[in-house]
Amino acid sequence: MYSKILVNTYSKKLKGLFVSFRKIIDDKKLSIFTGEIETFSTDTTFENAINKVIVNNAKKDKYTFLIQTDDFTDKGDKLHFDSRSQRIMGERFAQKYLEINKK
Repeated sequence: MYSKILVNTYSKKLKGLFVSFRKIIDDKKLSIFTGEIETFSTDTTFENAINKVIVNNAKKDKYTFLIQTDDFTDKGDKLHFDSRSQRIMGERFAQKYLEINKK
């Protein structure tokens, strides 16, 4: 069930998680790579809202980088990415890493 409160909480918790990562590593510029969640279910209102938070967070945090996953397919359960999509996700994370770390 879609809940605006849960989405708002997710936004705050996601930001807090990234702050914690950077504090633990002691690097305020630690690069964090994110990807959108699945949108395979019949009603994707909640998933779209969460993805909007993920996208907005990456836009506001210059050390957070986003890869697209909207072209991925599910493993048949309308919830998880299939193996092929997971491999593509890994490739996209690697490409993004190489892109931002060019010298």
